[in-house]
Amino acid sequence: MGLWFPLWGETMKAGVALGFLVRLTQEALTLFCSASVGGSRATPHLLSHIALESGCDEGRLRTAWACAFHPLYGLSQLQHLLGQRTVLAHIRTKIADYLSACATLPEPIRLHVQQLENDCSKALDRALAAAHFAGLFPMPVLGHQRTTPQFSQLVPITNLNEAIRRERDRTIRLARDGLLEDLTFHEGLDIQRWGAWCEAPRYGRIFPVGYGLLALAAEGSENPTVTTAIDALLDARRVDGYRYFEDWTGIPPGPDDLGIVLQLLPYSLRRDELRAALRFPMEQLFYHTGADGCIPTWMTQNLHEPPAEGSVTWDPRACLGTMLGAILGLVRASWPLPEGYLDRAISYITDTYENAPDHGAPYYPASYLRLLMGELRMHLDNNSCAPACMVGFDQVLESIKKEILTTWRADGGWGSPLTTAFHLGTLAALHTQGIDASPAYLYLSAKQEPDGLWPREPIYVATGKDGAPFNYGSRSVTTAFCLRALTLAKTVWP
Repeated sequence: MGLWFPLWGETMKAGVALGFLVRLTQEALTLFCSASVGGSRATPHLLSHIALESGCDEGRLRTAWACAFHPLYGLSQLQHLLGQRTVLAHIRTKIADYLSACATLPEPIRLHVQQLENDCSKALDRALAAAHFAGLFPMPVLGHQRTTPQFSQLVPITNLNEAIRRERDRTIRLARDGLLEDLTFHEGLDIQRWGAWCEAPRYGRIFPVGYGLLALAAEGSENPTVTTAIDALLDARRVDGYRYFEDWTGIPPGPDDLGIVLQLLPYSLRRDELRAALRFPMEQLFYHTGADGCIPTWMTQNLHEPPAEGSVTWDPRACLGTMLGAILGLVRASWPLPEGYLDRAISYITDTYENAPDHGAPYYPASYLRLLMGELRMHLDNNSCAPACMVGFDQVLESIKKEILTTWRADGGWGSPLTTAFHLGTLAALHTQGIDASPAYLYLSAKQEPDGLWPREPIYVATGKDGAPFNYGSRSVTTAFCLRALTLAKTVWP
């Protein structure tokens, strides 16, 4: 047994080296020879890791990966970076190490190792030429048919950053025009007409329309219809404030609806008049806020129009997502606050996000909370709260930033357009330094549909048909957050 363990160790080492050599050969043939091994077209994860070891710039490599997933650019940027002489020299050193470890394998296997070495060497011999050619990248070819770019259509790689900025601006323009097409945002309304309490159709308008108009206003669109639409939405209030279903009192007023209104207030031409009209709803908000700073999901007391006796009972759990919307609105509208109100709210937000299950948000995804927290920090100055409150809040935001950066995917996004918008917007709101947002721009550009909008994705849990849980989402709301994130990111990283 004493002799068996050393031999077992050498065999394992040789097996691992052989696995790496197989993978590296697959990646090299795919990337530099447009070939496949066993029907597999391997993405160059191992080659990229070796490139980073050789000193390749991580930001440039991330952008090259995002280009590889974009329909207009393809693999040329990865070919250019991974085919550099310094990278190839490091790859050849790795191959030599793998071959040395494989020397202990039986003769029949070493014959296959020799074939792998030959294939890999052939691919690397072509890599320098591929890298030189990939120093040019194709300009977008418009039209219904994609063709192979000719030399006349190629431009130097040094212009890639400018090309990505132009693509970002085009993505913003398409999203803006897509939302402007229908300022009623009818596709995004939460419409319930299945019976029971919604025998007459109920229209949830404030959230989808509010966030769509917020995105357009922040983008800087000078279209006067946007301001008109904002004022029309803000006029759709009842004596107690704003209801989720604006024409129905069976659901109590909520702080998140009020928060959206407060965020829109600075863009209204009648903001002074509307501030006066919001006096009672704001008194209600402060009245319902707990001593610990918690704002409940529903404001049920002292209503002029309480729900009728026997009405549906709504989930009473507190939700950090609804509270954050209200606090962000208060700060953005510069609303006068009771003494210590913001300190208690920030402390509650910090503690709940860190310690509560699901970060204290049973209705919203954590990525949405991060966006609101980032935007809240962006609008707070260091004198807004007690220093101890800000220190704790900033520590949580720093951990959020690290988590977002470590989960950034190779294709430039975070799993979906909506989550990518939330995370890109959070990083921008926190003025994150030392990153290149180009991969996220390319990801959102690649996922944008021809009409300028993005696909529907669920964003919060609502009540649906026959009272069953319903994951609300819409194309216009996804697009509103994508536009909002891109606009903010453009101001932070021009």
